[in-house]
Amino acid sequence: MKLGSVALVVELFALSTLAQQHAERDGQDQVSRRQGDFTYLPACATECLLQTTDILSCESDLSCICANNTFLTQTASCVSAYCTVREALRAKAWHAEVCDSPGRSQRADVLSLTWVMYGAALIAIFMRLLARRSGTGLSWDDGIAAGCMLLLTVLAVLVTLMVVYGLGHDIWTVKYDNVYNFFELFYVNEIIYVALNGFIKISILLLYLRIFPKTVSHDFRYLCWIMTSLCAAYLVSNSLVFIFQCHPVAYAWTSWDSQHTGHCIDIQAFTYASIAINIALEIAVFTLPIPRLLRIDMSLRKKIVACLTFTVGFTVTGCGIARAVTLPSLSSTNPTWDFVRLAELSMAESSLGIICACLPPAAHLLRQLVHSKRSDYAERGSPFNSKRNSRMVTPLDIWTTGDVEEMSPVRTETTVERSWEQTMTQQEKRRWGKKVRDGSEGSEKDEDGLGLEAWPSEDTLGESGSGRI
Repeated sequence: MKLGSVALVVELFALSTLAQQHAERDGQDQVSRRQGDFTYLPACATECLLQTTDILSCESDLSCICANNTFLTQTASCVSAYCTVREALRAKAWHAEVCDSPGRSQRADVLSLTWVMYGAALIAIFMRLLARRSGTGLSWDDGIAAGCMLLLTVLAVLVTLMVVYGLGHDIWTVKYDNVYNFFELFYVNEIIYVALNGFIKISILLLYLRIFPKTVSHDFRYLCWIMTSLCAAYLVSNSLVFIFQCHPVAYAWTSWDSQHTGHCIDIQAFTYASIAINIALEIAVFTLPIPRLLRIDMSLRKKIVACLTFTVGFTVTGCGIARAVTLPSLSSTNPTWDFVRLAELSMAESSLGIICACLPPAAHLLRQLVHSKRSDYAERGSPFNSKRNSRMVTPLDIWTTGDVEEMSPVRTETTVERSWEQTMTQQEKRRWGKKVRDGSEGSEKDEDGLGLEAWPSEDTLGESGSGRI
């Protein structure tokens, strides 16, 4: 990755004679130290200083020289033409020392955001696995979600190492050899990011397939498999392109100094295209179950809540769009400083993706904890009306359990009827009683595979008889 023009890192301005005059006039040790630092300047930068001193109008005022933008601009243009990147960085470091430019650092911000987001994702995946283990058991979607957490761990460690090697600091304050390490870590970071986001979408799609069994909606499952194939193709193709973006491969992290030979694709243009495809896939994945939810016969409030469960995923899309805005930093002349937002948004997007993938099972675990507390209060004699606190189990429960199968009728008929007797309203009891008398309550519901606990009768899904999602 080339730095391009080095104009932004080569603002040089002071001659040794000017520093000497200022030292004699001021008599301070700090200025004398600056004068000695002049020997640190590369020869090309010294020559550029000699060529631009004629525009100075305040030769003995160091603070005036530091603020002379015309002088700095002309000197920068000269250095960018005659100095290497390494020489330019040395010159900029000298300039910052002479001008007392305050050192900048964003490392605390980067580390805080990285590990806070990682901690939130870790809690979400723990709740998901705990809910599944205490329910119907783990499946492929849970395994892929756990794998995503491992990749997020790698991503967090990479960002932390990038901070160690200069991320969050100006590049001229970073040791020259550390810049190579920084770019190599960034190279691996991008590959892990692409793979991680692909696996997150696949995990969510497998969650849909688990929620909707074959007896519910063949068309929906067919769409899920198509989307899974597209996400897998995106994952593989983008990972390969990022891995082999340069020839030789090492040129991806050595090209920045303009001292190595090789060639690369236009990685910035490709990244724009990759982000556009990623955003399109995310929108498709997060909106896929919404039409099925809207067809369920339940109150508008419950429909809104159910839809919001999945549209929360659009926060991930928002991070992806914000990340696209930061892409011009890929051609920055101060990458260790300008890549901060890119690294933060990559970490935030990946963490939120895992949280969204874990939201339905995690919500089910929270629901169990709340109901357990309510049961404890009821056993101790709660002053609240038990009928008031009880409620009808609705299709919305499917989204908070994250698994239709774990709501399948595994209990005895007597136990199930007692459960419905405790939770039904009077109208629902009459409706259910009619079904029992007609002898039609079991086969129709079990045929749909949705389970007695999810739907007490077809009437609760709609009077029109549309009992399927």
